Amino acid sequence: MWVESVEQVGDELVGLCVERLNDDARERTAATIAWVTLEAVRCGAADTSAPWQELMHDVMRRHVSFSVSDERAANLDAEWWSQAIDRALRQFLRQNELASRVNRHIDTMLRVCRSNHQES
Repeated sequence: MWVESVEQVGDELVGLCVERLNDDARERTAATIAWVTLEAVRCGAADTSAPWQELMHDVMRRHVSFSVSDERAANLDAEWWSQAIDRALRQFLRQNELASRVNRHIDTMLRVCRSNHQES
């Protein structure tokens, strides 16, 4: 199911369609976001954010669509698109109730890491 909304980005109203995932897809997506996020944070280097960015781009490509006129889209700058993508990602997380799921997966992964570290 796709959920439609209108978001304000700068001076523009943007049509946004976000796919609402089924429960299994939500869990898989939340676990993947959690794992890639922990890896990016753990490594700390700038180039380690590439997998996180690739994942978010893939999520956006598959599960989010914008409605902006072609003539208007040609004149929008990188800052505008950054804001639009931020709003769309937040809406995707909200519509799919992913924040608490991602946090739960991160907590679980951290507990497992600590447990494994203490056993070594």
